[in-house]
Amino acid sequence: GWCGMSVRLVHEGLPSDITPYRLKLLLQRARIALGLSKGAVEYLVFAIENCQPSDFQNGRICAIWHSLERLATLFRLSKRQINRIEAELVDAGLIKRTYPERKNRYGDRVDGVIKRAAGINLAPLIEKAEYIRSLVGRQMQADEDHKRLREHIQDLFRQIRELENGEANDAATSILPRRRPGELNDIYEMQQVAEALKAVLADFSAISGQP
Repeated sequence: GWCGMSVRLVHEGLPSDITPYRLKLLLQRARIALGLSKGAVEYLVFAIENCQPSDFQNGRICAIWHSLERLATLFRLSKRQINRIEAELVDAGLIKRTYPERKNRYGDRVDGVIKRAAGINLAPLIEKAEYIRSLVGRQMQADEDHKRLREHIQDLFRQIRELENGEANDAATSILPRRRPGELNDIYEMQQVAEALKAVLADFSAISGQP
């Protein structure tokens, strides 16, 4: 029954404010959060570009059915590498293979609408569009938090410098030897550095504030 549901595999459409073009951008920005290789994202971008905008509407089939040979040629990769990328995307729950094992891929488009496609179906990707957008939003928030913390650490270094106290300066340097908050990536590590610098500032401010 390969002409059945798995070859049809319709989807509920992209959210109204996510165009196929925006979906490509979101995928590129969420690549690390999704744990995808560069090749996997390039593959998805290619698949999106090789569908028609109307394929992304509710109740439609959104799929490509290029042969492995054709994909390998287009990507300048081996068939095995393409297979590996597709397997990675299946595991990530972003595509579904809807063709019988070791059979050719094919599809029918009638009046611009895909009627059936034994190939690579993008329904799972489309249903995850909202989730992918939320990953990008979280990533942007994390970047914002990092930036604020880095500025906070720089400001603490400046305040310690202004105490003009050699010991305070040494203490600050021992906390972050190169004094470059930009080299810190882990948010918890950054918070610890900020706390430690605040303690130095408090200690030495108290001393210098005594008559």
